[in-house]
Amino acid sequence: MAFSGSVRSTYDYIIVGAGPAGCAAAARLSLLPGCRVLLIEAGGSDRHPLLSVPVATMLTMRHPRYTWRFRTEPEAALEGRSPSWYGGRLLGGGSAINGMMYLRGHPRDYDRWRDTAGCAGWGFADMLPFFQRAESSDRGPDAWHGGTGPVAITRGTADFPIASAFLDMIAAAGLPIVDDLNADAAEGFGYYDRAIGGGRRSSAGGAYLRGLADRRALTVLTGARAVGLSGGGARIDGVRFVYRGKLHEARADAEVVLAAGCINTAQLLLLAGIGPADALSRHGIAVRANSPDVGLNVQNHIAYTLQYALAAPITAYEYRHPARAAAAFAQYALQRRGMLAGLLCPAGGLFRADPLSEIADTQVILGAGLPGAGSGWRGLLPTARGFTLMINQGRPWSRGSIALRSADPEAPPLIRSGHFSDHRDLELLTIATTAMRALLRNHRIAGEIATEIGAGAQIIGHAALAEHIRQHAQSYYHMAGSCRMGSDDDAVVDTALRVRGVDGLRIADTSVAPLLVNGNTTAMALMLGERAAELIASGA
Repeated sequence: MAFSGSVRSTYDYIIVGAGPAGCAAAARLSLLPGCRVLLIEAGGSDRHPLLSVPVATMLTMRHPRYTWRFRTEPEAALEGRSPSWYGGRLLGGGSAINGMMYLRGHPRDYDRWRDTAGCAGWGFADMLPFFQRAESSDRGPDAWHGGTGPVAITRGTADFPIASAFLDMIAAAGLPIVDDLNADAAEGFGYYDRAIGGGRRSSAGGAYLRGLADRRALTVLTGARAVGLSGGGARIDGVRFVYRGKLHEARADAEVVLAAGCINTAQLLLLAGIGPADALSRHGIAVRANSPDVGLNVQNHIAYTLQYALAAPITAYEYRHPARAAAAFAQYALQRRGMLAGLLCPAGGLFRADPLSEIADTQVILGAGLPGAGSGWRGLLPTARGFTLMINQGRPWSRGSIALRSADPEAPPLIRSGHFSDHRDLELLTIATTAMRALLRNHRIAGEIATEIGAGAQIIGHAALAEHIRQHAQSYYHMAGSCRMGSDDDAVVDTALRVRGVDGLRIADTSVAPLLVNGNTTAMALMLGERAAELIASGA
């Protein structure tokens, strides 16, 4: 496998984007006999030592070297705020910088793709083999998990004592504690499985590109920004990209596969003339295929954070002490164990805010400390004892959009988050927040009643809390849906992930998800990459 090597003119498959889905698809296709695969990635390498240290995610998750830093338009429903949407911009994509929580979403989340979104063959039973194919889980191989896949997945542990104390409180409150949040529990709390193996982050770049791919068949170019798709008439057969300061074009004899993420994939389709004809014409772009839904149906999780002071010495604050910090560093250096080998958000759960909901509609994430207020690694350390709870609207009704600002591929796209454009999202998040506040008010953690702190601590009443959530809720980085899959004529891709209206082009990333799941999106992306490779290999 050549990393940042010379550029050939022709390959069998060209894959744009080396996030989880792109890495999975590229590696699997490279194993096909006689195949030549080009994987291009706009970002750089995933080799920096900090990227492999799990707790160092607090330094890397938003680092400009490793992220796309998109800015959404001001939203009236967010009091005019413009949330930032970050995405991984390096080999492995988000899997190289994220929080490493491995949470697929409930099986019925995926059954909704089949039953309500018109995606025949995409129920959970259809997708489970591809989740399993990606995983080397210490729970598997079993009915729910894979045991021989490239990505190491390990079951969660407390990591910080606050995690076990929090789950003890949850149990005392009568809510279910489950061993496996990726199984069939309709509701439950527990430790998150994590994409960590041997004390190191298990990212898609290392797992697939260096662990699985046929290195003779796969060429990986980093620092290669795709700026357009090429081809004659209704066939896409190549990609234009800027690499080492020069414009290049490579041809795909078989297919081009877009795996550039929800935002970049939609932008590339629009630049190629695949999208709503009227909008393309306004930008002077020749219409290759009138596909009105390109850039619509955008979904993302939105969350509200509660902060609590807790005097018990069980949170991340204790590692500010030089002796504790030195011991943690030594333990990690010598054994790849301890606090540095775990998650900053080790526990949480799936919660049913709407009692009429068939399954959980909210995710609750425990952060092991209070956020720091400065810059640099010291500034990220907590300045007081305490913890956070992030309450996440897991299955949003609101929809946003992605459009072009101009025909210039270097111009950032115009992104509308759509957060709270459907009032049900704010209502559900307010109900869930109220329930979690009541639980913390009425139950002890490590023998203490935690004290809510922060700007919203004194707010009471449903309407007042809803308004505060509107003013302060933040986006996650779980963008999906901009190129939705379906069997209807308006769907951007069909159920084989082929882009409608053109030949030779597929999409294999979260942009095809018709409905966002109540979980994290890396697992979904891995599954989509695995399934795309299978569809291509089978001739679908």
